[in-house]
Amino acid sequence: MYLPCGLTTRRHRNRTALSGVVLILAAVVPPPAVGQDAPSSQPSATQPAATTGPATTQPAPTSAPATTLQAAAEQWVQGEYEQASEQYRALLSDPQTAVEAAVGLARCALLTGSYAEGLGDLDALAEQGESVPAWHTVRAELLVRLGSHGEAIRHLRRALELDAQHHRARYLLGHWLELTGRRDEAIETYSFFDRLFLHRMPTTADGLTEAAKGFYRYSVLTRHPELSRRTIHVLQEYLQAAYERLDRNWWPARIAAADLLRSKGNLEQAGEDYQGALRINSRLPDAHVGLGLIALEGWQFEEVERRVEAALAVDPNCAAAHNLAARSKILERRYDEAVEACERVLEVNPRDIEALSLAAAACRCKYDPGGAQRYRDRVLEINPRSALLYQILGDALSGLRQYADSEAAYLEAIEYDPTDSNPQTELGMMYMQWGREDRAREVLDKSWKLDEFNTRTNNTIHLLERIKGFKRAETEHFTVLYDEELDWPIEPYVVAVLEEIYGDICADYETNLLQKAIIEIFPTHRDFGVRITGKPWIHTVGACTGWVIALDSPRPHPQTMGPYHYARVLRHEFIHTVTLALTHNRIAHWFTEGLAVSGEDAPRGLAWRELLADAIRRDRLFSLESVDWGFIRPQRPTDRQMAYAQSEWMVEYIVHRYGYDALGRMLRAFASGKPQAEVFREALGVETQVFDAEFAAWARQQAEPWGFDLTPPENVVELRAEAADDPENAAVLGRLAKAEFDDGNLEHALEAARKTLDLDERELNALTVFVSVLAKLSEEARTPEERSKLDDEMLPPLHRLAEVAPEDWTAPGLLADIVLRRQEYDEAVPWLERLKRVCPLSPASYRGLAGIYLRRGQAEAALPELLELARLDEHDPQVPGNIAAIMAGQDRLGEARYWYMQSIYIDPYEPKTHRKLAETLMRTGETEAAVNEYEMLCRMEPGQAQNFADVAFAYHKLGDGENARRRAEKAVELDPTSPAGALLDEDAQ
Repeated sequence: MYLPCGLTTRRHRNRTALSGVVLILAAVVPPPAVGQDAPSSQPSATQPAATTGPATTQPAPTSAPATTLQAAAEQWVQGEYEQASEQYRALLSDPQTAVEAAVGLARCALLTGSYAEGLGDLDALAEQGESVPAWHTVRAELLVRLGSHGEAIRHLRRALELDAQHHRARYLLGHWLELTGRRDEAIETYSFFDRLFLHRMPTTADGLTEAAKGFYRYSVLTRHPELSRRTIHVLQEYLQAAYERLDRNWWPARIAAADLLRSKGNLEQAGEDYQGALRINSRLPDAHVGLGLIALEGWQFEEVERRVEAALAVDPNCAAAHNLAARSKILERRYDEAVEACERVLEVNPRDIEALSLAAAACRCKYDPGGAQRYRDRVLEINPRSALLYQILGDALSGLRQYADSEAAYLEAIEYDPTDSNPQTELGMMYMQWGREDRAREVLDKSWKLDEFNTRTNNTIHLLERIKGFKRAETEHFTVLYDEELDWPIEPYVVAVLEEIYGDICADYETNLLQKAIIEIFPTHRDFGVRITGKPWIHTVGACTGWVIALDSPRPHPQTMGPYHYARVLRHEFIHTVTLALTHNRIAHWFTEGLAVSGEDAPRGLAWRELLADAIRRDRLFSLESVDWGFIRPQRPTDRQMAYAQSEWMVEYIVHRYGYDALGRMLRAFASGKPQAEVFREALGVETQVFDAEFAAWARQQAEPWGFDLTPPENVVELRAEAADDPENAAVLGRLAKAEFDDGNLEHALEAARKTLDLDERELNALTVFVSVLAKLSEEARTPEERSKLDDEMLPPLHRLAEVAPEDWTAPGLLADIVLRRQEYDEAVPWLERLKRVCPLSPASYRGLAGIYLRRGQAEAALPELLELARLDEHDPQVPGNIAAIMAGQDRLGEARYWYMQSIYIDPYEPKTHRKLAETLMRTGETEAAVNEYEMLCRMEPGQAQNFADVAFAYHKLGDGENARRRAEKAVELDPTSPAGALLDEDAQ
């Protein structure tokens, strides 16, 4: 139905696939006539800035200055701007080369941020430059960088009066007319390029690049019926031709291709073209900004910062780089820093529309309506119909889930520029988050008609097609959508648990929701990722955008994340729905996550305690200001989990310190639109900085009984020096080993530990570090033999560590692992029992002991271990399944029923669990519920006669003769010896 997305500019990749498109396009854009090349007045890699216009205006340069001009132009192309400037400046005194040299200097200034200096060089030659189109063009570019749009446009018009074929002047004029809201004039300006390609093709790389950009913009603004084919042609036949056939060093063509590809969502190939430009010239701010924008799509904030820094190192005044930084800060919700980045642009160019729009958006997000209005007014003075302003506002408000306001902004952007597909795509994505999928499809279809190459649009339309075919189940408070073919087994259990969750959570928050929440279960993780982000990957299995909760299917399959406790995840996500609804989506991220984790009603596991203790030890607890960055911009691999853990811990502290009612006061304060600092002052009577300090002190007290080392890591550099001064001091070397380990220097840590143990084989720090490093190496071993060798090396120091530190859990945990791997179960039991005693929160001891007891057939001994394991690890369906089986064997049928259900809440696709549950239900007399499980088995395993026989007998017990006979017939059809035949004989009698 839809044309394929994913444009490519690589001729060797797409020549065959696109040959038909190019042939069709020949009728629309024929090749140039022989001998009808359009002159170009801009320099190529080997041609310096030319002074086009009447031939009599400048005398022909001598060969020596031409050579010097050419050398300077080549240095400019390669990014040697300082050297090029020196050569150009030396040529200013020669009347034959002065104007060209000033133009060259100005072009260097454009890339290095010396805008005023570049203008000065041009103004010094105003009389000579007046008749030179290139002088007017580059002067206009500098003027725009300083905010003088009107004067810049006048210079561009003058350039075209002098040379109507000046492609760069014409493209820039059209671009700035667009930016300032003069769309009809822009179309008229660009129309030249449409006519140009009907007759001739520019023969220089620079001329072809500018003409291609203008041709594309004309095609977009006029909604040309051949836009998709023209887009391919611009990429393959114009821009690619410019940098492959005409001038391989003409990096502007590669950047133009990259910008176009990026606008279509083809980020991989856009990145290749930006990198290709940087291989020619590593000092291209636009290329670094382009790569930064790609990184921002993936929330790779460190890479964004790196690219911003690279761009600003070349051009400290680069507006695009500062605006990229502002976009990044808005995504990170660091709104003051976003405004600061915008102000750096506005200091140089007070009329930069993008910077003004981003500043308005940042103010709007930080609840500063006055500031937002001031920046907005400044945009509207420049362009009263600025689509860019409203798209940026729509993007920012959508990120805050302020859906109604975001919708209004996007609609204005669409009204002001109906030819741009981007605000329509983003509006469609926002409708998806809002749960208005009918509107999303309508808008995305319109966007697709405008731009048939946008990857996000394409992905989402295909997803909507899939959702359209989902089965729908309605409950009193929920609508559940799922893929019936693949995920039908989960539906009855999700439906049942949702209403139970609704009652619990709404009672906790003393509310009832005014509309149904939508639960969407996606059959693949890719579909789930597209549903939430428009991209095929996301790091979690559940997500809430307000009234929509999306889940990754827990079905075991390579295209899913595998089984997980979806009932627990649904509870977590529905708490988000409630808290977002109560606060009109204004709740702080950490607070809604803390409430959701707290509401799961599960114990804080060992892994989270270890994260929290390590943060206390290293003084790395998040502040209220920084905790959201742990979710949005994790600096370390553990930061996201740490943010979840600390958010829940801060909620616990608030209840402990201020009482349970404080949570309600905070929710109400957030709902009123107050920033976080005011919420804390109003609801808790405390400043955020004081809260951070008091929470940190309380957290240390709470963590002290957990058994972790809370002493701060020592300075590794100082200890290296101390060890060098006293190399025989085992205590110092042991401390060094620990410091190296804390610093992540495993090789140095192992070396220091070995030296220590040579001096004192019972030194505690060295023993702990030595076995810990070897354990990491053992986990990473490539072969069983390599791992066994490392285990052998670990055993003696482990036994010594167990003697030296009998209350530490490192030794029993690692010793148990080794002997379990070697299937030495009798030896494993005492180590596991010791681990359970010294570290009761470790699931490893319960898992190991339960496995041994089950292997021995000691079900009663395994049961308490399994129960504790189920409490600590809720995502393994076998654990509750084993508990249920043991309890069923003990005639504890009610408890067995509960645990079989817990197993199904993790993996509802396993037939054995349904069979065992059905058998238990028959024993408890819950025959009707057993029938449901047996019917599910018949659907899961339609070739198994036993399933049909069992359900036939269950129906018979209920007195449902018709269904009993129907199922008995199927059982006998599959197996003529089936005992269900007795039911048929009974009917015959």
